Amino acid sequence: MTKSRSRLAIGFAILAVLAGGSWVTAHAASADIKEGKRTFSVHCSHCHGPFGHGLFGPSLVDRETLNGNSFDDMLRVITHGVPNTAMRSWGRNFNDQRLYDVTTFVFSIYGTVAEEAPAAGQ
Repeated sequence: MTKSRSRLAIGFAILAVLAGGSWVTAHAASADIKEGKRTFSVHCSHCHGPFGHGLFGPSLVDRETLNGNSFDDMLRVITHGVPNTAMRSWGRNFNDQRLYDVTTFVFSIYGTVAEEAPAAGQ
């Protein structure tokens, strides 16, 4: 392939990614969430509840967090656990993709339930 054809091919590849990038990203995120939900159901729901509302472990669906609210914070907590708590490290049990998937699911449910408004007169 000549240098100009190579550049043209790279240009078309970049255009294809830019044109369809949002769909590709959304589709990939959807697959990550689906796989993450599966992992969460098996390994995390015992403490955090089947929908992340919390049982023994804290709720994951409100905006109140104990160890950070960014994706990276959540990945760190899932991977390394939280010392002196029931939140164990999953980094030795799950490969990088599985850690990413379950974090993607947890991040997708974070903040989906608003805190209850105080009752009138309180």
